[in-house]
Amino acid sequence: MKLKDLLPEGFVVLHKVKKDIKNVNIGPSSAWYKDKADAEKYLKSVEQGGGKGMIVADKAKSSKIDRGI
Repeated sequence: MKLKDLLPEGFVVLHKVKKDIKNVNIGPSSAWYKDKADAEKYLKSVEQGGGKGMIVADKAKSSKIDRGI
């Protein structure tokens, strides 16, 4: 069993910084958080910098999001 499989469900923040919003060749970056409050805090900081983003619930154990492991 891998450590990645032991991680609980969480929230993914997909975001683009201000300078990359109009460039369609650059996809959104992602960040994974265990708590929704932390995800909302990060999204708020991205939006304050002029970027755009959204929060998505991550329930799949075989998620392609890199969780830093």
